[in-house]
Amino acid sequence: MIDLLLLLLKQINLDTSIHVKNNELILHPLVDAAKYVARNCLINTKNQELLIKNGFYVFSNIRNKHDWLSDFIVLERGIITYKIVFIHHV
Repeated sequence: MIDLLLLLLKQINLDTSIHVKNNELILHPLVDAAKYVARNCLINTKNQELLIKNGFYVFSNIRNKHDWLSDFIVLERGIITYKIVFIHHV
């Protein structure tokens, strides 16, 4: 699956028809496919390191001020947020 993700990310970098809003790549079937594959194959550091070696940076468990955790990939054209989780405090 990591090979598929790399292929998708490289194609996304080349495809100028993909819209960027607030530095985030949005509303395109390639982006949606990359998000799906990323959620399923970036669960281990080995795959994350492989992306980094290929020029894509992966950030995991980034917490914002509203207690949302986000995982995202940085591409040349922008970022893809592939996972968002709300932290519920009891």
